[in-house]
Amino acid sequence: MSISKEAFIDVNDLVGIWQRAEDVPSGLREIMLVECNKDDYFTPLHDGKKKLFEGLCRYQPRTGKLLMDAGPLLLRAIHMENYPKDYTAKWLLNFGLEVKGQMVMVERLFHGRNLNDPEYKKRDPISLEWSLPTALREAYYTNFSGMNLPESPVVSVFGRFLPKNINNWALWDQYLGQFRGYKKKYIPWLEERLPLVKPSKPSKYGYFDFRCFLESVPDEKTGEVDYLWVKSFHEDGTVYHIRGKDVENMRILTEPAEAVDRYCEHVLLRKPGSFDFLEFTSEL
Repeated sequence: MSISKEAFIDVNDLVGIWQRAEDVPSGLREIMLVECNKDDYFTPLHDGKKKLFEGLCRYQPRTGKLLMDAGPLLLRAIHMENYPKDYTAKWLLNFGLEVKGQMVMVERLFHGRNLNDPEYKKRDPISLEWSLPTALREAYYTNFSGMNLPESPVVSVFGRFLPKNINNWALWDQYLGQFRGYKKKYIPWLEERLPLVKPSKPSKYGYFDFRCFLESVPDEKTGEVDYLWVKSFHEDGTVYHIRGKDVENMRILTEPAEAVDRYCEHVLLRKPGSFDFLEFTSEL
């Protein structure tokens, strides 16, 4: 499913790969920490895996152990065309490690925007990570901001299969786009059942108040995907589950920490068959 470390390293226009914070070029370090023009991967490279995955190990012990037992953290820079090689502001950065033969990208936000940053300030309205249960927020969105299993050496920002980068949580109407005529049907359907998600003002850019933070690996036989949702701007920590296109049988994930931990372990170990979220759910 994901690429290997060898494929991650053997990529065109590679500028460099660093395993130690002290080896990161000073210009790139300044862009991440001072100018905040790049996601801050210097801090976790400097602090190390134990600090980076402390929340994961505490709240998602199966997944945390796999990452702690995995290879070293790697920061990769790729050169963009039409810019000088030393123009660090235009380097494309990817950060992660190899787990059981496949690369796992660990995402971050700008310095000061990650929950563990000393400069972090909780905003109003709340940022998306506060809509998650404490265990999932502390595990995947405090020291980092989601993960990604890249399917090619040129890593896409639109990762699936693991808890996603918070900037790429899918909107409710984006999901409904796969159904013909379902936006008119299932936006009112959702608001009737979950009134809190109804926006105070409709936006032409999308339905922001109900978002999906995880899209599972497709079922090997049916191709169906499991979707996990939260109410974007409310801190009740409720996670909702939809199997494929079965919207009307939306359920509540009653054991979200256990379910997500076991699912991520299943994916990272490449276990045969598909993970069954339904045993961790109850009726809406």
